[in-house]
Amino acid sequence: IEPGRLGENLLIEGDVDDVEIGAILSIGDPSNGGLRVRVTGVRNPCATFARGVGRADWVEVFSARNRVGVYLAVLTEGAVQAGDEVRVVSSPGHRVTCRRWFAHHDPRDAQALLNSEVFGNCVIAPFTKKYVRAAAHEQVG
Repeated sequence: IEPGRLGENLLIEGDVDDVEIGAILSIGDPSNGGLRVRVTGVRNPCATFARGVGRADWVEVFSARNRVGVYLAVLTEGAVQAGDEVRVVSSPGHRVTCRRWFAHHDPRDAQALLNSEVFGNCVIAPFTKKYVRAAAHEQVG
């Protein structure tokens, strides 16, 4: 898949799926105007995504790989270039990583995300929040 075909604005080599939703990342040299972003949600496979890659089975293939990708909100604009280091600056502490949320949609995790957002420790993208709210309404055992 060529860069930009699926709408990504920043392609990161390595695994950011194990970062908590709401974590703040620094990309590039902060002393030289590096970029700061917040992880706001996970990339959910859908029919549009499948059409973009030209495979009807893409949602299943993508989900089976358990490599979700993340959505980022820019907190501080900055210059980035190929090879820049990506560092976790802070995490909200709820322990709900992007990979964990993508794989399970556990009601307890959903409640932890919503609580973290209420206390200002986390920001959840609207398209992710609809899944979080739905899961939070399920019965917690």
